[in-house]
Amino acid sequence: MKKKLTFVLRQLLLFAAVIVLVLLSLMFTLSAKGQPTDSATISYIEKYKALAFESQHRSGIPAAITLAQAIIESEAGGSKLAKMTNNHFGIKAWGDWKGEYVIHKDDNPKDRFRVYESIEASYRDHELFLTTRKPYKALFRIPVSNLKGWAYGLRDARYATDRKYPMKLLATIRKNRLDKLTEDEDLVTNDYF
Repeated sequence: MKKKLTFVLRQLLLFAAVIVLVLLSLMFTLSAKGQPTDSATISYIEKYKALAFESQHRSGIPAAITLAQAIIESEAGGSKLAKMTNNHFGIKAWGDWKGEYVIHKDDNPKDRFRVYESIEASYRDHELFLTTRKPYKALFRIPVSNLKGWAYGLRDARYATDRKYPMKLLATIRKNRLDKLTEDEDLVTNDYF
């Protein structure tokens, strides 16, 4: 009886160890494909927070929303598309786009994405994209401080096809305390972290 109990305990421990290894492996895989590492995100925020804040002043698009979108869409500047095109917002080259584009797999295998001369040009075009297109008009009735309203408003205006996009934006904002950036201009000129 004692041998049988020992055997069962060993099997349970082995099973538990396998489960733990599988869960750790899954967590590593998901984090590698999801948000970039914290150091990459921090570096990205420090580098581009002024562009987002300038856009907020010109257009009324919250800096926190702009940075969260860029972090998600470009994987904090590390995605293949961002490196290849300077496109940090995943903006596609639709019919009215007269500039250069690349074909890159996204929702469809042959999606066309805009190419920019610089990352700054991508930020400026993101601002123009939202401020000049009819589907986004309702966003500008939402206060800059209402980040939840902006996140869900972008989804409702079909900025992204991912229905979980608002939750991803808000999680990125929370994780990186981007709401503070929208509220405090001093954080633009000083170290944020």
